[in-house]
Amino acid sequence: MDFRSWKQLPAKAVRSVLDFAFPQVCEVCGCSLGYGETVMCARCRREIPRILLSGDNTPMHRRLICSTPLCRAAAYFRYYSGDPYTALVLNSKYGSRPELMRQVGCEFARELAPTGFFRGMDVILPVPMHWLKRLRRGFNQTDYLAEGVSRSSGLPVGDNLVACRRHRSQTRSGGMAGRAANVRGAFALRRANQLEGCHVLLVDDVVTTGSTLCSIMDLLKSQASPASISVLSLGFVPETI
Repeated sequence: MDFRSWKQLPAKAVRSVLDFAFPQVCEVCGCSLGYGETVMCARCRREIPRILLSGDNTPMHRRLICSTPLCRAAAYFRYYSGDPYTALVLNSKYGSRPELMRQVGCEFARELAPTGFFRGMDVILPVPMHWLKRLRRGFNQTDYLAEGVSRSSGLPVGDNLVACRRHRSQTRSGGMAGRAANVRGAFALRRANQLEGCHVLLVDDVVTTGSTLCSIMDLLKSQASPASISVLSLGFVPETI
């Protein structure tokens, strides 16, 4: 055993003790995780309803048709209410565990990278949260998601987008028209000149109707003149609710 292996022994011992006292479990099924496993067990990882929508003519791409052209769109898995895999999002948002969002985002981006999805992109912009809502929750989960994507893609995370007024949850805004009206004027842009001519990647946790992202895309086009805009999310609802 070389010197580096000896140095790793204390860390491994501490990890073993912690795993015994506080066993890590799969976020999806609740089973204990094996050594080296994180977030999901091997079975749930294998059975996740992956979609990896990364083309330019996918259901997600068509969902985000608006006055601003979309370059690429990608999502990790199909998101259905009540499906156990929604825990990957809900446990982070409502369980005060934002680090989970970072881990899943990093893993998704790692799987997506070989497709060339990130090629030519310049900056990641997470969908912002109004400061009052952030104060209540303690964090904005999309910030952590963007950090995870950044770790695997190497792209920097920008803070140019701002939520300038409060709006209701999109899941309670009453159809396409209601959701579009709910986010109209809800976002603003700062230092817009930094984004001129850039390929911007917008990041959100779940895409339902796409009203939030379309609103931000139109804002970017009108005020920043980016060269291209793409979108990445963890969940995608195949049929709007």
